[in-house]
Amino acid sequence: MPSMPNITWIGWSPFIGSLLASLLVVYYWIWSRSRFVRLINAVPGPDCLPILGNVLALNVPNDEIMDIVSGHWLKKYGSIYRIWFTLRPVILLTAPELLEPILGTYKFIMKPGEYDIFTPFFGKGLPVANERWKKNRRLLNPAFHFQILNTFMGAINDKSKECVKEFEDALETNKGGEIDVFPIMSRCTLDIICATFMGRKTLKNEEKSLFLDNLAEFERIFQQRINKPWLRMNWFFKLTSPGRENARCVKGLHEFSNTIINDRRELLKRDEELLADKSTRDIEKVNNNNSIEAEDVEMQGNDDEPKKKLPFLDMLIKDLGKDHFSDSDIKDEVNAFLGASQTTALAFTWFLYMIAKNRDHQQLLQEEVDAIFGDSDRPCTAQDMTELKYLECCIKETLRIYPSLPIVLRCLTEDCNIGNVATSYQKESRLQ
Repeated sequence: MPSMPNITWIGWSPFIGSLLASLLVVYYWIWSRSRFVRLINAVPGPDCLPILGNVLALNVPNDEIMDIVSGHWLKKYGSIYRIWFTLRPVILLTAPELLEPILGTYKFIMKPGEYDIFTPFFGKGLPVANERWKKNRRLLNPAFHFQILNTFMGAINDKSKECVKEFEDALETNKGGEIDVFPIMSRCTLDIICATFMGRKTLKNEEKSLFLDNLAEFERIFQQRINKPWLRMNWFFKLTSPGRENARCVKGLHEFSNTIINDRRELLKRDEELLADKSTRDIEKVNNNNSIEAEDVEMQGNDDEPKKKLPFLDMLIKDLGKDHFSDSDIKDEVNAFLGASQTTALAFTWFLYMIAKNRDHQQLLQEEVDAIFGDSDRPCTAQDMTELKYLECCIKETLRIYPSLPIVLRCLTEDCNIGNVATSYQKESRLQ
């Protein structure tokens, strides 16, 4: 009887590989002719490769990406154009009138998958929240009331003086030459945020340096994951060297925020205990004279006294932490706030650059400051801030030219007409 041929998986490998490749080609052919793809490609944009899209064209150093996206392609294709990240489209809008239908409504607050890259650090904090965004923003808004912000002027003045001292030292060290102002502004904004909204009056230099180094590395890895789609797969990313480095940075960032929260929680607890002891002693003292009258006066005072507005972290711990925010939610919001220190530092770095570059506007600013402060070296007050009108205009113009967040992504969940382009978007389509 003839023997049966010995068939192994190795012998079938070429056939299986050819079959999978054929199925992929057929799927791509059918997908590329779907209504969704045809509508996306109706928008002008650069030529793209099958499956890869425009990924290779954007596989350049980070400094060159914005030159391509906001420079070359913008001039070539206009204020609305499309690009493909593999099989995922992005529609780029650069004109304000085109952005209004998207940003002017709560219908399109859904954030795309790219924001998930921030999740290890921000968790479900406000910058990356979707369903909870509107509710959380409403709950957190009272922490930014002008009555609270005005009480921060003393801390802002103190930290600003320290920042000026750092500038003077840097200029002396460099003998009047060029200096990198961004690290100085990063330390200053982190100091101000911690001393005001977080209630942490002083930070050790080692704490600040470690936090800012970890945050800068986290942002660098974020840019890598945006440019390299294969790094967006979490299971694969965790196996890579950037993934392990990212985990180390996130751990350090969380340790910093945990320290801030725990220290503030302990301080608030001690304050409550001291206040309770003082109230008990006062009541006992008054009760010795007239207990009934004292009780009536105390109750009347509590009814008439308005509820005190609390700073950001105090409100999270004392008020929102009781009913709305878990300990994990509190940490997420604190991390998001601390991360915003870099965008604020970047905004003021660009402001200093613009003022240094435009001497005429610098002179007008100097005249405005002299008109308000004269020869006095007194601290700046909240009233002074309202009178610095030209300074406010210069800051806003800087933010217009050099926004701290040059890209805002939204995921469209229904049809939308933008400009002269009427298109229908699936859930996975995205908007810049």
